[in-house]
Amino acid sequence: MIVEDEAIPALELEMRLTRWGYSVIRTEARGAQAIESARDLAPDLVIMDVVLADEVSGVEAADRIQAELGIPVVFLTAVEERTLGTDASGSARTVIPKPYEPGALREALAALLD
Repeated sequence: MIVEDEAIPALELEMRLTRWGYSVIRTEARGAQAIESARDLAPDLVIMDVVLADEVSGVEAADRIQAELGIPVVFLTAVEERTLGTDASGSARTVIPKPYEPGALREALAALLD
């Protein structure tokens, strides 16, 4: 699942993931919707932007998704990595800086999914 509030980057990411053989079951633009979709669809992984256009930030949505469902989250963000700290379980967050290098994203996905 992709959580990105900008349509063009979300579409580009979805196309790239599809080319790599991954299935994107849903794309959400808002944190609250992402939490609900994760509950309903139980994706294997969530790719999350940090800054979203609603009251629930990407970090808050990721924390809730991880705490409630145990689903791994990869952040794609322009926010500095050191400001993201650790996830709800105390583990280091997986953060890929924007603009992202496709190879770095692919490696992170492989490490979490394979």
